[in-house]
Amino acid sequence: MRFGVMTLIDNVPDALSGRLLSPHERLREVVELAVPADELGFDAFGVGERHGAPFLWGSPAPAAAPEPAAEAAR
Repeated sequence: MRFGVMTLIDNVPDALSGRLLSPHERLREVVELAVPADELGFDAFGVGERHGAPFLWGSPAPAAAPEPAAEAAR
């Protein structure tokens, strides 16, 4: 059996505060999720491709892979 983590990188206001993160802040959150997922031994970290609001990622997911890998190496 294999386990993975997946996100569509939706960016919606916080349910309690109503605050909407900047795209930079939201992408940073995704990296902050990917690094411990890798450290904990998950088999995959997936980013789905969606176009338009409220999703931030409209490019093929492999383009995002270098940043989490660089973070994990630090």
